[in-house]
Amino acid sequence: MDMEKTQTGHVNIEEIIDMKKTLFYIICIIATVSQLFFSSCSNEDLFAFKGNSSHSCKLILNGTINSFDKKTNTRVTTTNTTVWNDGDIVYLSFVVGANRIDGKAVYDKSEDDWTLYYNGDIYNETSAKCNAYYFEGETIENGGEINIPTNVPLYTDTDASYSKTAEGMKVNASLFPLTGRIRFKGTTNREFHLSGINHYTSFDINKSELSNNNATFNMKVGTDGYTPYIYPFFPSVSSRKLVISYDNLSFSTECEHPILDAGQTGYMEIPTEEKHNGWNMIKLTLPSVATVEISEIGVSKVSFYSKLLNDGNGCVTDCGFCYSTSTNPTISDATVSCGKNIGEFGKTITGLNENTTYYVRAYATNELGTAYSENVTFKTQEITEPILSAVTTGTISNTSVELEATVLSIGNGTLRDAGFVYSTNQYPTLDENMISCGKNTVLKTTAQGLAPETKYYVRAYATNEKGTAYGTVKTFTTTKTVVNPYTVITVETSYGTVLFDMAKINGGTFTMGAQNTSSSLTNYDKDADRDEKPTHEVTLSSYYIGKTPVTQLLWYVVMGSYPNISNNYGRGDNYPVYNVTYTQCEQFITKLSKLTKKKFRIPTEAEWEFAARGGNNSNKYKYSGSNAVGSVAWYNSNAGGKSHPVAQKEANETNLYDMSGNVWEWCSDWYGNYTMSAQTNPKGPSSGTGKVIRGGGYDDSPTECRVSVRSNASTSSSFTTIGFRLVME
Repeated sequence: MDMEKTQTGHVNIEEIIDMKKTLFYIICIIATVSQLFFSSCSNEDLFAFKGNSSHSCKLILNGTINSFDKKTNTRVTTTNTTVWNDGDIVYLSFVVGANRIDGKAVYDKSEDDWTLYYNGDIYNETSAKCNAYYFEGETIENGGEINIPTNVPLYTDTDASYSKTAEGMKVNASLFPLTGRIRFKGTTNREFHLSGINHYTSFDINKSELSNNNATFNMKVGTDGYTPYIYPFFPSVSSRKLVISYDNLSFSTECEHPILDAGQTGYMEIPTEEKHNGWNMIKLTLPSVATVEISEIGVSKVSFYSKLLNDGNGCVTDCGFCYSTSTNPTISDATVSCGKNIGEFGKTITGLNENTTYYVRAYATNELGTAYSENVTFKTQEITEPILSAVTTGTISNTSVELEATVLSIGNGTLRDAGFVYSTNQYPTLDENMISCGKNTVLKTTAQGLAPETKYYVRAYATNEKGTAYGTVKTFTTTKTVVNPYTVITVETSYGTVLFDMAKINGGTFTMGAQNTSSSLTNYDKDADRDEKPTHEVTLSSYYIGKTPVTQLLWYVVMGSYPNISNNYGRGDNYPVYNVTYTQCEQFITKLSKLTKKKFRIPTEAEWEFAARGGNNSNKYKYSGSNAVGSVAWYNSNAGGKSHPVAQKEANETNLYDMSGNVWEWCSDWYGNYTMSAQTNPKGPSSGTGKVIRGGGYDDSPTECRVSVRSNASTSSSFTTIGFRLVME
C-alpha cells in the first residue's frame, strides 16, 4: 500500500513532517540494530574472548534500516557517535552450531565504546546467523526480562549474520520495524478504550523471546488533537477488527489490509455518534451476570460459580465475586477477580470466619461501569468437638492392654491429636496417663507398664480447634503377675514392627512319651499310640520357647509377604501362620536371627514336649495346661474347621498358649522310634523321611491334641493345619 494514500473511508496516512529531523533520528536507530562488527581488537585478543566473562571492544556500525514511512533507507558506513546516547543497548542472539548464545552490546558515550556482555563461546563458528533487537525509547529491565510499554517501537532482524574477520567480529543486520504504528485523532482530552489488537509486552533477554497479549488500550487525545503513537498488531491476518468504546457507545470496524502491518504508520479519526462513517455503532449498557451458585461450604472456605449473561455490547475488563457480612456487597468490599472471562467463571474463597453469615454477588465491569447479580447469602460451618467411638480392648496381660477406637467425626475442624487416656479414676483426662496416636482417625495402640490385678478406666480422646472431646469410658482389669515372665523380642523392618514373647523354660529332667499298658507306670494314657513308647527319661538344659506359635503378622514383617493363607482357614495378624514347609521355616529363622542378632531355631521334639507338659511346674495334664481339652485347645468340636487367633484359650503351667490344638507344630527331629535309654538334650535320628510334628490341629479329635501325640510330614510339604513355634538359645 502507498503510504501517501488514504485507506478507504476512515483511515488517513500521515505525511512526513520535518523530514530532516526524522531522517537523523532514523539513522540513530539504524546505527544501533543494524549491521555490526567489532574492531580495535587484535586477533589474539578476539579469540581469547571465551567463557562467561564480559568483553569490551570497538563497535563499528554498517547496515541499513527501514523507517516506518518506508521513504528512507539509510546506509551507515562508520560509527556516528553523535547519534548514540549513553547506555543505549543492542540485544544480540548468536547461533553457535546447535546452540544459541544471548548477549547485549551497551554503549559508553564517555569512551565512545561498546561492551559486549554474553555467556558462552561465540567464536566457534567462522560465520553463522544471529538476531538483533533494538528498542527505541524508555523500557524497563526487570532481571532477565524487558517490559515493553505500548509506546515503544521495536526494530529487529531475525535473519542477521556474523563472521570472523581480520578486524574482529562482524555482524550484518538489516533492521525493520516489527509492528506498525498508529495514533488517533479526535476531540482534545477525549478518553476511550481500544481493543481487538495485540502488542508486545516483554522480551526475555536470556532466551531472545518476545511475549505478547491481547490488550485493551486506555487512551486519551492530547492538546494537539492526537493520541500518542502505539505499536500494536492484529492477532492474525483473518482477525482485523478494531473496537473503540467510550461513554455508552461502542464502535467497531474491520480494517483493510495492510493497516498495522509491520512498518506501516498512520492515524484514524475517533468515530462519534454524529460521525461514524465506516464504523458500526452500538450503544453500551451495563453487563449482566447470573445469580451466584454456592457449593462446598466449609468452616473457612466456599466455592462460587456464575456466568456472564451479557457484555452490554462493550468490553468486559473484569468479572468476579464480592462478598461481605453486610447485604449487597460491592467491589469496595472483599473481592476476588476472575479476570476478563467471557462465559462461565468460578472461584474458591478461603480465610472465612466459621459459623458466620455472608452475602455474595457476582459482578462484571465494562466501559460503562460495574453491574451486580442478585444478593445471595450463605453461612459457614461451625467447628464442633470431635466424636469418638467407645474403646475396644484386646489382649489384657498383667502389665498391658491392647486398645482400639475410631474418631467418628473431626467436627468440621482440623484433627490436631487423638489417642487414649487411662487411669484408676473413673473419668481419665489428658492430665493423667495419655497415649497419643497422632492425627490418625483409626486409633490402635498398647498401653504398657500397668499394675497387675488392677481395675482401670480408659477412653479415647481427640482434639481440634474447638477443644478436646472424650469417648465413652471403658473398664478393664489387668491379670495376675505371671510366675514365668516373658522376654519381649522386637522386630522392625520396612514392612512394619512387631513384638513377640519368649518364655524361659528352666532345665530339668522329665519322662518323655506315654504308654497304655499299665496305669501304675509313669505317663499312663489309655489313648497312647505305639510311637509314643517306650517312655524314657530326658534331661534338658534351659531354653526359651515362643509364648504362641509364629503369627501371620510376624511372618509378614520378617519375610515381606504372606504364605498361601485364606479366610477359609483363618486369616489375620494374630492367627498362627500355616501352609509353610519345614524348609521355609528355616529360611524365616535365618532372617529373624539376622534381624534381631539372636539365635533362633525350631525346637527339638524333647524341648517341645517338656514345654507342653509345663516344664518343671508340670501338673501332668493330658493336654497342655488342662485335662479339659476345650479350655486349652481349638479342635474339631469347637474350631469350626479353621484356625483361630493365638492366646485365646488358657495358658499352661509355663504360660504357653496353643500347644494343644489350633495348628500342628514342626520339630527339628527326624521322625523315628524312641529308645528306652536315658538321654540328655536329644536331637532325634540322624536321618529320616519326615520331620516330627506335635500338638494336633483345629480339625483333629481330642486324642490327637494330647501332649505326647506324634506325627510327621515331609520337609517340602505344607498344610493348612501345620505351623511352628520358635526356640531361642
